[in-house]
Amino acid sequence: IAGEGHIHPVTLEFGDQQSSTLASLMYYDSGTGGSRDGFLYGDKAYSSARVDPVNLVRSIKTVVSRRPDAHYLFVEPVGGERVPLVRRSARELLNLFIDELRRRGERGVSVLSPAVRDQLKMETAQVVFRRAVFTHPVEVSPEMKHALMEAAHGAGINRHLTHVDEFFEQSCVDEATAAVLAYVDSLVDLEQGSGHETDRLICFDMGGGTTDIAAVEVAS
Repeated sequence: IAGEGHIHPVTLEFGDQQSSTLASLMYYDSGTGGSRDGFLYGDKAYSSARVDPVNLVRSIKTVVSRRPDAHYLFVEPVGGERVPLVRRSARELLNLFIDELRRRGERGVSVLSPAVRDQLKMETAQVVFRRAVFTHPVEVSPEMKHALMEAAHGAGINRHLTHVDEFFEQSCVDEATAAVLAYVDSLVDLEQGSGHETDRLICFDMGGGTTDIAAVEVAS
């Protein structure tokens, strides 16, 4: 949450140790421990997967970028056997995960301190997120673009952007460039008074399958 020079991360993981990050893990739990649609997220998904990893989903955005039409079959142990229980497409899971992020972000605003809310000039802690920025690999297939836009719309985000090219131009940035943007403020601070009019920065994003590069020139 940002405003007038103040930036404050919101809580996404709640419990004994609150955190502003959420592991990209989903776990289908057919028992009472499941949340909406039977899925656990983040730390709870990880804890359940340590007991039985069969219903664990990792990095669903990456799955959609590589195989947007992939499907998952979740099972339930019955009498020593695994019985097929629920089938979900990768796109449906991405929709659920983005919606979970939105809900947690909205809840996280409510635990910001009164001093922070005052800095941000927030009269109330009750907010609804309707716009967001998404990162993506440098190379993105048309299927992935559509899947990400549909998942965002399904979660109630960026619905005003109805054309896929418009959606990507206004609300998406590749992951390597996103890393540069996160670093630029500190870079400019370090170079103040150096006499340089510009700084050149190169970022290597070494992922699980590809290495992406962003070369950026930043005005000091």
